Amino acid sequence: MRNKRPPVRRKWRRIIYCLFLGSAFISFGLIIFFLSLESYLVFEKPLVRADAIVVMAGSTGERLPTASLLFKQGRAPKIILTNDGVLSAWSESLQRNLFAIE
Repeated sequence: MRNKRPPVRRKWRRIIYCLFLGSAFISFGLIIFFLSLESYLVFEKPLVRADAIVVMAGSTGERLPTASLLFKQGRAPKIILTNDGVLSAWSESLQRNLFAIE
């Protein structure tokens, strides 16, 4: 005689399977939605002059060269660097760890 699985176990498997499929469809729909919004939210407009160039903390290796290029082109008279509090190398002359933006 074969043992049949209890119906409660089958019911929970079906519920978990439906939840998994539902979350997959919702995730896919959100990705498509946000990708379609990109064309409305991101635009390029030529900037002639600005008051300042703001470099956000983080990926300074990519952001700083662009900021210096814009500064050299005369797009803004000053550069503002934000600080995220990340420390880097030790400075012998200052006797402290420098912040990553320094």
